[in-house]
Amino acid sequence: MKRYPPMKALLAFEAAARLGSFMQAAAELNVTPGAIGQQIKRLESWAQMELFIRDVRKVTLTPVGERYYQQICPALRQIAEAGRVLEPAGGKTRVAISMPPAFAARWFSPRIPVLLRQFPQLDLHLNATSAIVDIERDDIDLAVRYFDGNDMKRDVSLLINDEYRLYCHPDYCRKQRLLSVNDLVNATLLHTTMHPYWPRWLETFTTLSADVAAALPGIYFDQSLLAIDAARRMQGVVLSSSLLLEAELKSGELIELFPYGITSDRGFYLVRAKKRRLSPTVRAVSDWIRAEMEYYRNGSGEIVA
Repeated sequence: MKRYPPMKALLAFEAAARLGSFMQAAAELNVTPGAIGQQIKRLESWAQMELFIRDVRKVTLTPVGERYYQQICPALRQIAEAGRVLEPAGGKTRVAISMPPAFAARWFSPRIPVLLRQFPQLDLHLNATSAIVDIERDDIDLAVRYFDGNDMKRDVSLLINDEYRLYCHPDYCRKQRLLSVNDLVNATLLHTTMHPYWPRWLETFTTLSADVAAALPGIYFDQSLLAIDAARRMQGVVLSSSLLLEAELKSGELIELFPYGITSDRGFYLVRAKKRRLSPTVRAVSDWIRAEMEYYRNGSGEIVA
């Protein structure tokens, strides 16, 4: 056996093992499924043993394949890490950031021009997804996550605690006569998976019975962006964070309906790989995000220029 495995075959193996599919691995690596199969056979020939059990619609690792996969993943991450020390002087510097779509669209995106003016050498790659990405495997430098902050495997720093309140269009408020909290019986409740706290808010601040509260009409959204847009279109009252409504609250397009909020047990956190050496640019962008959020927390409605 040669000392080093065929590297193309190793990358094909890692993708196929992680995704459980030659077809998905091929799509990720921009090759054909047949090419993935050939590379896997080449690696198995080098290893002199089968690494996959091949079924009609999926592939699964053999026990020895699983052990081999667990062994090579840290090594491949280390190879990727080594490339970070080759950051070009005077050229564009890639920084990949992952964050929830609502946070990306409503808070981060308006500040991107400021970021790029401050760091003209920045080659920004923004990954807006509701999924929790593997920042080591997916080569993400920084991630903003909405969770409780418990992650012992990574460096986590709080950006802002979340508080959820009620917001609607001022014309909707007048039309539905929403003068007191119990008047929510006249409203349509806009629910989101990000802030699924309507029952708690109603129980805390209204005197409506559980049966009446449960019977209130509602629309359910899997994206906060859609629920906020529905509130803008006078389709109901949204329960959300003011951080996601910065522009609408400033313009008066949406208003806070009642002066009552509940602090969430989750918040927005900045997350990075614990053992990864940060490039100067990544560290600077990380500090910039924290500074911008500190400025926002202090109550300014303006974006730092």
